[in-house]
Amino acid sequence: MRTNKHNTKWEQVEEFKLRLTKDLESESSYCNLCKLSLTPRRDLISRHSQYSDVHKENLKNKILSIQSLGLLDEIIVNPELVEQNSSLKVTEYHPSWNIGRPWLQYEEKTPYTAYCHSCQGPLWASIHSIRRHEGSDKHKLKSITSDTNKLDSFNYQQAMAKIQMCVFIVNQGLAFRLIDSLVPYFKIMFYDSAILADFYQNRKQLVPILKDVIVPTHKERLGHILKINFFSLLVDESTDVSIKQCMCIVVRYFCPETNSVRESLWDLVSIFDGDEKTKADAETLSEKIFETFRNYDVPLTNILGFSSDTASVMIGVNNSVAQKLSKHNPCVTLVKCSCHIQHLCASDAVKTLPPIYQNINNFFYNYLSPSSKRCHRWRILQIKSKLKPLRLLKPIFSRWLSIYPCMKRILGRWSSLRRFFAAEVKRTKGDATAKKLLAYLRNPTNKLYHSYLVTMYMKLYLVMKTLQYEKPLLSEQHTITKIFT
Repeated sequence: MRTNKHNTKWEQVEEFKLRLTKDLESESSYCNLCKLSLTPRRDLISRHSQYSDVHKENLKNKILSIQSLGLLDEIIVNPELVEQNSSLKVTEYHPSWNIGRPWLQYEEKTPYTAYCHSCQGPLWASIHSIRRHEGSDKHKLKSITSDTNKLDSFNYQQAMAKIQMCVFIVNQGLAFRLIDSLVPYFKIMFYDSAILADFYQNRKQLVPILKDVIVPTHKERLGHILKINFFSLLVDESTDVSIKQCMCIVVRYFCPETNSVRESLWDLVSIFDGDEKTKADAETLSEKIFETFRNYDVPLTNILGFSSDTASVMIGVNNSVAQKLSKHNPCVTLVKCSCHIQHLCASDAVKTLPPIYQNINNFFYNYLSPSSKRCHRWRILQIKSKLKPLRLLKPIFSRWLSIYPCMKRILGRWSSLRRFFAAEVKRTKGDATAKKLLAYLRNPTNKLYHSYLVTMYMKLYLVMKTLQYEKPLLSEQHTITKIFT
C-alpha cells in the first residue's frame, strides 16, 4: 500500500502559501491556521482550504489581527511579505480615502499602509481598517487633543495679526476708522490666506485691544526696566479737543536691550476726574504722577532728573511738583525746558517793538486764507512774476518754530505782496484792511523792522531745532552759543 507524504512544493502554491507546513511529528501536512494535521493529499488539503468553515473563520481572524497588530510593522520594513502572501487581501492606498479625513495621509514607505497624524502611527491600507480605526476611542481622544492644539495655534496667529495691525495704525498716526476698509482689501489681495479667511476687525475692536492688550503689556515691560534702572521724568500739561485737561508723563531711561538712551510715553493722566473740588495744584499733580509709578512698584528713588516748563506749579521753590519730588529723592536734578525759556525771552523782547510787528503775520494770513478768489489772484500774480506760487503760512504763537517761516515768507514776497494789495485796493474800491496792509508794505521802516525780526527769529529757530535733536550735542555747545554772539 502506497503511503502519502507531505510535499514541500505544496507550500509554494498561492492557495496554501504561509498556511501549510509539514507536521513535525509525522509525514502529514499541517495547517497553521487551524492547528490541525491533514492527510498529505492535495485534493483533501484544497477541499479543507475552500470548504471548511473553521478554516475560513480562522483565516478571517488572522487577517484582522495582521491589519491591527502583528504583520503591519513587518510590512513597513519588508513590503515583499504582501507579495508572498496573497491571502492578506490588501489593496493600495486610494486618494479618495482622504475625503473627510484630514488626519489621514499616504505613507510613502509602502503602498499598502497609511499614516494617522492624530495617533502618529501607521494603518493598514484598507478602507475597513481605516473606518474601524476612525471609530476607536483612542483615535477620537487623540483627534480632539490634536484639533484643540491646532485651533489654539490658529487663534494665536489671528490674535497676533490683529495686534500687529493695531500697532501699525498707532505708530503711523493713522485714523482708527481706516481699519474698517483695510481688512476687506487684505482679504481681496491675500485670498488664499487661512488667517484672513475668518478674520474680522473694526475700529470698535481696535480700542479694546490697545487698552487691554498693547498698553498693559508695554507698561509692564517698561515698568520692569524702570524698577532696576535710574531714569528722568518729563512732564507737561495739555488740553485735548474735548477740553479735557491731561498731563503727559514721559520717561527717559537707558534700555539694556538696545544699549541706548530712549524716551517712552509712560502715561497720560486726566487731571480732573469729575470731582468739582479737584484743583490743578502741586499736591494734585504730584500725587497723580507718583500714583502711576506706585501701581507698577517703581521706586521713586530711581528718579534722577525732572524737566518741565517754567510754570510755578511745576518748578516753584516753595510748593511745586519738583519740590515734592525732592522729598523722595533729594538728588533729583531740575532741568527747565530750554525751548520754553528761549521763547519767553523772544516774546518779551518783541514787546519792546511797536505792537503791529507782533500781529502782522496774522493780518496777512487772515486776509488771504478765508477767500479762495483772493488766493487764486495771489497765485496768478506770482506766476506772472515768474515766481514759484507759494501760500502764506499761518503763524501759531505757541508753536515757536512756526514764527520764523511765516516772517521769512512775507519778506521773500514783499514786492509781490505790495503789487497784490495795490490791485486789491483798486478792485475793492478802498477796503480798509487792504489799505492798512498796503500802507505797511510801502513804508521802508516796516521792511527794515521786518528784516531785523527775520534775522533774530532765524537764530531762535536754529537754536530751537538744535535743542530738539535726538543725538547728544554736548560737543557742539560752543557752536550753539556762538549763534547769539
